[in-house]
Amino acid sequence: MKKAHVAVSMLGLLLGLAIPSVIHATPMAGHCPRIHSAIDAIKEAQKELASAAHDYCGHKKDAQEALDNAVRQLRDAESCDKCK
Repeated sequence: MKKAHVAVSMLGLLLGLAIPSVIHATPMAGHCPRIHSAIDAIKEAQKELASAAHDYCGHKKDAQEALDNAVRQLRDAESCDKCK
């Protein structure tokens, strides 16, 4: 349970870090540019996790799974009719 909590916290942190860059980003086509930017930020975090030489005190696997799930959910949200 603690690992899941840490993974969710890490996801929240990553999204929180992405928000300022999203606000200043050039809007993309569509009505949900922040969702697209969040996906891009998560993809960069996934690369960083994957290339890390350590396992973040045992949280790397759970964080990777949480980020994979976040990307899936955001892509589903981005494909919603209200986001087009």
